[in-house]
Amino acid sequence: MRRDWIYRLLVAAAAGCSHVDGTRMGTNDGEAPESATRPDASLPCPGGSPPPGVDISVEACTSLGPLAVAYGTQQDQAHDTSSFPASADARLASLGPAWFRIHAGADDTPAVLPESRPGVWDFTQMDRLVGKAFESGGTPMMNIRYPPPFMWSCSNPFNGETGTVTDPTFATFAAFVARVVSYYNAGSMTDENGTVVINPSGTAHAIQYWELWNEPDISSETPCTPSGMNNPALSPADYNTMWSAVSAAILDKDPAAKLAGPAVSQPITGVSPEYVGNVFRVSHPPDVVTVHGYAGDDSTSDHDMLEGSVGSGVGLAWILASLSQAQGVMATARHSATPLWLDETNVSYDVGTSTGGREWTGFAAAWFGAEVIGLAALKAPSPIVYMPFEYVSPQDDQSLVDESTGAPLLSYWRDLVFSKHLTPGMHVARLTGTSSVQAIAARDPASGRVDVLLANTATASGSTTIGGPGTPITVTVGVGGLPSVSSVHLWMLDNSVVEGGPNGSLSAGPVGHVLAASDTATVSFAGYGAALLELTP
Repeated sequence: MRRDWIYRLLVAAAAGCSHVDGTRMGTNDGEAPESATRPDASLPCPGGSPPPGVDISVEACTSLGPLAVAYGTQQDQAHDTSSFPASADARLASLGPAWFRIHAGADDTPAVLPESRPGVWDFTQMDRLVGKAFESGGTPMMNIRYPPPFMWSCSNPFNGETGTVTDPTFATFAAFVARVVSYYNAGSMTDENGTVVINPSGTAHAIQYWELWNEPDISSETPCTPSGMNNPALSPADYNTMWSAVSAAILDKDPAAKLAGPAVSQPITGVSPEYVGNVFRVSHPPDVVTVHGYAGDDSTSDHDMLEGSVGSGVGLAWILASLSQAQGVMATARHSATPLWLDETNVSYDVGTSTGGREWTGFAAAWFGAEVIGLAALKAPSPIVYMPFEYVSPQDDQSLVDESTGAPLLSYWRDLVFSKHLTPGMHVARLTGTSSVQAIAARDPASGRVDVLLANTATASGSTTIGGPGTPITVTVGVGGLPSVSSVHLWMLDNSVVEGGPNGSLSAGPVGHVLAASDTATVSFAGYGAALLELTP
């Protein structure tokens, strides 16, 4: 049987709904109501149906609407990549993220936040990250995670000590952020002592998007813990006080700046009022609403990470259901048209303790494939930008490339394949049939090309396995509505690539298998993994 939680999201979205529950919707298994679909006149259609006898049928000329998903990446600390070969920098540009989030903090040495104590400024590390953002070709977004440590009351920052921001009006923090904005967007800033600090790049590295704070609903991010590690660093009311002070300071320096937040650790925090709705009560509400979503920690089983349950607080089903709820909260606040981004996401939020390398093996390829499918099902009014955390990560736990050499991991090739084939502007095609894999199909209106993303999330045995191989599955896909099929290519993103097997290698990437030019294709998974099937008219 179809693995139902993403299926229900797809059908609910096609019907114009956003809820996720156990109700079977639609007229047939996997089929959206006829009123929710329409023939797409942008592609000449001969009227042919998908071939019979397949597991998944794609109706290429029946659109469920535009694909509302876009890809970004990010970096948290200014990792010294000077030892990376030139190919590593070229690799970042080849990835070509639409967005690059700069996660600027002071919990590492040297710090990215440029003011170490009052009047002592050094932009070296922040400039390095901003430079990487521009090298990537993506639009930068600067996330100022919290005020610099000297603006807090604890004596030993980042050691779990109790403390608060010393200025509850956040005027001091606002002045700090205003100087950073001026440095990048005006090309210079004047510090507290009257010294002018010149940006060597002038305004060439101006940053339009500014994200205020990071995960205010918990205290594990901040230099001091105001109320315990898992309690809010800022209440929703305090967050709005901070927002009002800092946003005014930013817009005073650059009226064209765009503001993002609240960057909560999960879309729905359980705090009343919810951050994603309460932030719209300020005089200048966010231009982009940002939230985070991780499936669990390294003790979470494969089954729970991949499927979990809607109300559990664990797993991909919970992340997607929470995003749907956040859409509802924003609609209640009369801001449903404001973009909603998932600007931190990964399999696990643990760093340095990876179990079985799940973040960069076929497991994460399956997980992220299912996440992209689920995000598309939410049918957001503007693309949901999802940003895997992060490009370079300590001990490679959450990394796209090796932190020592810059060599690509499977997670790099996964993001490259997904982002190049599934882009905003494509149209989601209707799928019917039953299968034990997750699937979505999208058609490029310019070329008529149809891309089918498949994710095998079937666990091997039991519900407690951690780092298992997954379950082998073979699925047949048939596509109807194309005038002809001139070529078919298949990319497999699984452990065969990690091991240098028939599906590719980490150094060269996944092999683009050439299949018979037919409207039917067979895809075989050896275990966890994702597959991208491309049919060209």
